[in-house]
Amino acid sequence: MTRKRVLTLFLAAMVLAAGPLWADVKTRGQVEGAVRTEDGATLPNAAVTLSGQGLIQEAVSYTTGPSGVFRFLNLNPGRYKLLVAAQGFESKEYGIDVLVGKTATVDVTLKVAGVTEAIAVQVQAPLFDQTTPSYGTNLPLQQLEKLPTTRNFIDIVDATAGMDNRMAFGAGGNVDGYDTFGFGAATNSYLFNGVSVSNLEFGNSWVNPNVDSIQEIQIVGPGGSAEYSNYSGAVVNVITKAGTNQYKGIVGVYFTNHSLTGDNSEGIKDLDQGTIKRNAEYSATLGGPIVRDKLTFFASAGLHDSATAPPGTEFYDSLNRKQYQLRLDYLANQSHTFSGSINYEPILDEDLGLQAETGPETGYYRKQHTTTGYLSWVGQWGDNTLSEVRYAKVYGFNYRIPNAPLGTPSVYDGSNGVRYNSVGFQRQQPNGRYEGRAAVTHFAEGFLGGSHEIKGGLEHENAWQRTDFVTSGNAFLYLFPVGAMTYVQGIVGYNTRVAAGLKRTGAYIQDRARFGRTTISLGVRYDKPNTYDMNTDKTLLEFTQVAPRLGLVHDFAGNGRSIGRVSLGRYFDKVPTYGPGTYAGTGFDPITYYGAFTDQHFDPHDWQAIKDFIIKPEYITSYFDSQAIPVEKGTNGPHTDIANVGFDQELGRGWALSANYIYRKTTDYIVLTQYANPNTYEPVTYTSTFTGRTFTYYTVTGGGPRAFALGNRDFNYEKTNMFIIELRGRPTARLFVDASLTLENTVGTKDNNECGILSLCSNGVDTDPNWEKNPFFTKGNLSQNRPWNFKVRGSYTFPFNLTTSADVRWFAGRAYGAQDYCYQIPDAAWCNDPYFSYGVLLEPKDSRKEDSHALVNLRLAQDFKLGGTILTASLDVTNALNAAIDFNTNIQNTVSATYPKESAEQGKTVSAFGKPYAVTRPRQLKFGLRLSF
Repeated sequence: MTRKRVLTLFLAAMVLAAGPLWADVKTRGQVEGAVRTEDGATLPNAAVTLSGQGLIQEAVSYTTGPSGVFRFLNLNPGRYKLLVAAQGFESKEYGIDVLVGKTATVDVTLKVAGVTEAIAVQVQAPLFDQTTPSYGTNLPLQQLEKLPTTRNFIDIVDATAGMDNRMAFGAGGNVDGYDTFGFGAATNSYLFNGVSVSNLEFGNSWVNPNVDSIQEIQIVGPGGSAEYSNYSGAVVNVITKAGTNQYKGIVGVYFTNHSLTGDNSEGIKDLDQGTIKRNAEYSATLGGPIVRDKLTFFASAGLHDSATAPPGTEFYDSLNRKQYQLRLDYLANQSHTFSGSINYEPILDEDLGLQAETGPETGYYRKQHTTTGYLSWVGQWGDNTLSEVRYAKVYGFNYRIPNAPLGTPSVYDGSNGVRYNSVGFQRQQPNGRYEGRAAVTHFAEGFLGGSHEIKGGLEHENAWQRTDFVTSGNAFLYLFPVGAMTYVQGIVGYNTRVAAGLKRTGAYIQDRARFGRTTISLGVRYDKPNTYDMNTDKTLLEFTQVAPRLGLVHDFAGNGRSIGRVSLGRYFDKVPTYGPGTYAGTGFDPITYYGAFTDQHFDPHDWQAIKDFIIKPEYITSYFDSQAIPVEKGTNGPHTDIANVGFDQELGRGWALSANYIYRKTTDYIVLTQYANPNTYEPVTYTSTFTGRTFTYYTVTGGGPRAFALGNRDFNYEKTNMFIIELRGRPTARLFVDASLTLENTVGTKDNNECGILSLCSNGVDTDPNWEKNPFFTKGNLSQNRPWNFKVRGSYTFPFNLTTSADVRWFAGRAYGAQDYCYQIPDAAWCNDPYFSYGVLLEPKDSRKEDSHALVNLRLAQDFKLGGTILTASLDVTNALNAAIDFNTNIQNTVSATYPKESAEQGKTVSAFGKPYAVTRPRQLKFGLRLSF
């Protein structure tokens, strides 16, 4: 193919992208290799045939040219057979697992055939991708079907090496809980069939498809090529099944309830997770040909029905969550494939928040819908050029509607942890995204002495989110007991009508060049994200981001079984619109904070008396007006520079050992900075009665009032050193084992919890000596750092189709340091500094460690063959040790923290210092029956 024709095809794809918004992210894999004789000569005219149920057609054949090279592109993930035959030579047959985003390289050497040779020699393909420097994990169907499961794919992702508590490779930023039906880390990019489903506000995902519909989960970590964007932790890509030329389906039911659930609260009422009346899931899938060898379909439906009551009540909620999916794949001819899919997840959860101490006025309901769809066209032009075009759309909304009228404010009583009078607020949050990509891949043999895979593409993304947040009675009211006194706090005006949009244009070019045993990957991304206030069309943040990526892979033994990898690259996170991302917009009302001590007793039901007491000018502690906040010129988006060095070694049939070192540093955080009217400070020496440590804090003596802007400060950074050793075993079809040991050290001045990642805890820290001159804050491990993390997951199938599997994890506790509220410190005049009045470190932030923990998940499954169908009876036991494990983003490190419900029950203060806000699910047994055909 001439260069002129290649250029024409590339430009044609680019023109398509400029019309509708086209997109594609890798959702398939490929097989490539070369055929040679025993003396190393290339072997032309060899017949290479690929077969497998991932193909729409029965098989695909390729005849090698003068170079002996063959390629099979655009393959659905799954198990394939590769048969290589040439006249006068013995044939060879390989079993190959095609994984998403991976290249299975099979270099074939054929012997001259003997007189009686007739059957192909069975050969094992290499275990490693010899072409990519990236570190990550692929979880194929064989593992997904056997591992213990909570029926939530993100929990399986957490079992892989380098992942911890939703967060990847030290990046941090778990935002679970910000949306009840959302999950994940803001530093990860979440994809569904290659479509971005990361929520624009928090960066998490709302999409949780029917587990029985998933074919594979791809996790791309450090070293990802220029094709992957919008992450500094990992890309988590969920790929669903496609129809085949055989009709296949699943019908399943999975059930648990309170009698099958343990209690890991350790007697603490505040950690009790209530009563489960029922928790049932129903699943059905069906796929097959509409037109054999031409058009296939795959459809699935799921229903999650549960009812759970808060501790000590019989006020059961009613959760109804549905999952619908349809996918079509059409093979127009041997060179062009069209695909389309839609996933729809409606959720309704009613009768929430009811408490025994209050009436129905504290209740509310949640309603959430998410729809994800895409259309794609993949075309192959001759043997060496592939084009991809994709259009995708995501739409969803999340409503939280209270029972009580919006005129009634809530009162939180810190003595017993109960909220009175109303649930406090209403939130309505719709959002959407249109995205697209066009890309062209061209293979050039012999160019500059190597074999090149050159890929270029254009992307466009247009996303938006609107959040209407209305505070009941225009006020939040709080009562906190402090000895014989009560600290009364009020927040007035916390109402938002945030409407923010994101437009991003991206382009990339990537060359993967193979020179003998060495593959060099060189690429660069260009992105132009722009966030804007949809209320006024005002630009909020606009960046020009250039991300170079360089990688090298070397095959030391020349047989694909001893691989070294090195990668260097820059990565930019997606741009969430929560917090500072919208501070410069018009969506926030001016917010006023009030606080005062009193010996007056308040009835928490009498919200009017509390409001009349605290909402007075003399009790104002701070004021916030987002509409007055400018953006400093030259503000950049946060970026992470990552280096990865790894080595992979096969240890015999089906066993491999990998070792990786990962270094990452993140800078250019966007923070709320003080840029005018600086305050003056006076140092004060203080000795903590809790820790015995003496340190200096600074009280405000003049200056101000502060004026803020959005900008970058060199003061904020994160740095991670991580080592991962991983042993993988696939010696037989009956057994697989993955074991990993991770050592992590993450430090910095910007915490890697959700507060730090979303820049919610950065007010004025660039000029405040309470931060910059406080060694307790600037030194030590960050809050999400786990020094050690050991994991083993695996499965073994005994005779008579009895399968046992386990997911075992042991992890060291995270770091924390004691802190206190300023109003707890006697004569602390520094409470006149409202931006440093809440978390006061009394010792280094990593002076203490949580306890180490172990998590054990088990599975027992028995298959019964019934003609052409298989009935599987399963028992999943999650958290078998019933451990009370903190899986939140912080434990309670304030020395005055209490368990209020427990304290009220016992009539004395029960300290919660160093303990969880909430714990992971207790031990639970889940029974399942699944019929597959």
